[in-house]
Amino acid sequence: MDLIVALSLLYVRSYSTEYNKIRTRTWFTFQVSFSMLEIYNEQIRDLLNTSSSQKSLQLRQSPSMGFYVQGLTQIPVGSYKEVEQRMKQGTAKRTIAATNMNETSSRAHTLVTLTFDQLYGEVHSNGSRKRSIINLVDLAGTRRWEKSCALS
Repeated sequence: MDLIVALSLLYVRSYSTEYNKIRTRTWFTFQVSFSMLEIYNEQIRDLLNTSSSQKSLQLRQSPSMGFYVQGLTQIPVGSYKEVEQRMKQGTAKRTIAATNMNETSSRAHTLVTLTFDQLYGEVHSNGSRKRSIINLVDLAGTRRWEKSCALS
């Protein structure tokens, strides 16, 4: 399934309907951020970074954050339209090449992350935060590689 279609279905079902309920509550704020990366030849690339020269990012782990990609661009989004725009922006930078079976075959694994934060009270004065993270992964496959002649 295409990443944009999958994200559309997920977003419409989980975010759009709940957001209307949530935004009327005043005792907490709700924030959503979007990030998109690809892993190609063991290098991590930020697909939302607008810089023309970017180095491979590093995967890190911390007790408080778990696993994360250091320096990955996270963009706040407030509507499905903004999510769709960012998805198209990132998709345009994906590493693709033609094969015998597909003109625009993905050559890399792609990871899209939606981060949902609920901030209760004053966060800077002992307020609390709840965070949910949804990862959508498109794995570059070698299914039928004999027919496709997909060589990286």
